[in-house]
Amino acid sequence: MMNNGHHNRTEEKRYMVLMIVSGRSGSGKSVALRALEDMGFYCVDNLPGCAAA
Repeated sequence: MMNNGHHNRTEEKRYMVLMIVSGRSGSGKSVALRALEDMGFYCVDNLPGCAAA
């Protein structure tokens, strides 16, 4: 919220967090992604390399 060009002190700042989970087959990536989803993260499994660039 803006008040005369100044930010309201009660305004909460939000930051974007990017977390990359990688590993070999069977290392528990899917388990880690499910845990992150439970914590409120948006997760994508098998994201193509060109989409991440």
